[in-house]
Amino acid sequence: MVDAASGVEPGFLGDEHNTAAARAFWPPTGKAKPTELAIQLKAALTGAQGIRLNEICFVATDSRLKDASVAAQLAAARELTLAENAHLFALLNVTMADAAIACWDGKYRYVFWRPITAIREGIIPADSDPAWIPWLDFFPGGTPAHPEYPSGHSTVSGSAAFILAAAFGENTAFSIDSETLPGKIRSFASFTDTTTEIANARVFGGIHYRTSCVRGNMLGRTVADYVLRHALRAAGDDERDNEN
Repeated sequence: MVDAASGVEPGFLGDEHNTAAARAFWPPTGKAKPTELAIQLKAALTGAQGIRLNEICFVATDSRLKDASVAAQLAAARELTLAENAHLFALLNVTMADAAIACWDGKYRYVFWRPITAIREGIIPADSDPAWIPWLDFFPGGTPAHPEYPSGHSTVSGSAAFILAAAFGENTAFSIDSETLPGKIRSFASFTDTTTEIANARVFGGIHYRTSCVRGNMLGRTVADYVLRHALRAAGDDERDNEN
């Protein structure tokens, strides 16, 4: 079986691509162990880079794109009608639900292991670090208790970003607050900026490989494109019935 968005399977950790992905959690010098990197990232929150890491990591831990909140904010700013709002929110939620279904189908089709397992067990025994802790595990919840591939946040956020971009334009600026860092406001210049940062957050947090986030975003966008072309269309709109 293959991933519907990418046309490829996640492979095995021993594959060259996934070996490189797992080793990406080690510093480039190869001298520091992953446990030290996690400590460095945590300490960075109080240093010069702390603001940036905080901003990225609250995107990782909050609900995906805070999609309904963003949609409501933009809908109010554009003064959408009741009917337009009903259509937008129905389309958005159907899309996110379908994207989640596609994502979890992939997760339990491939049952790919998380970085915490890969690093603790090691690609080869000499690489193993049984004490390694992902950076995000310093927060309640930590590493999610379900398979790694594809990324759920990236899949669902990718689908929502596609719908919101179709409704309001890709380069629409907006701001969101944080459930995990109350009072923290994060601003974005486009929907792509947000999904890019969500992917970074999952990787920097140590709970996903970059490939899983990239393909998850592709999968979400593929689902959203299909839903947008086939669901909740205007009465009499039959022109796309024969589209895939």
